[in-house]
Amino acid sequence: MKNNEYNKFVDLIKKLSSNFKPKPDKEKIDFYFYELKKYKLNAVERGINYLIHTRVYPTFPIVGEITEAIKNTRHRRII
Repeated sequence: MKNNEYNKFVDLIKKLSSNFKPKPDKEKIDFYFYELKKYKLNAVERGINYLIHTRVYPTFPIVGEITEAIKNTRHRRII
């Protein structure tokens, strides 16, 4: 992701946080952006959509789970 995609990333995190708790604060969002920056925005979106549809735990996913979801959806289109 590029720095100018930060606001779109925040929107994705808000979408994710509507399904999992606790809601992340700005510091956590910034940390996730830094850690996931190596992926394209559309890959992050696919991973987040995958988690929204498949994750059964109520807590907010850690970076590693989002990374795994990105890798697992690399060749798939998730609605």
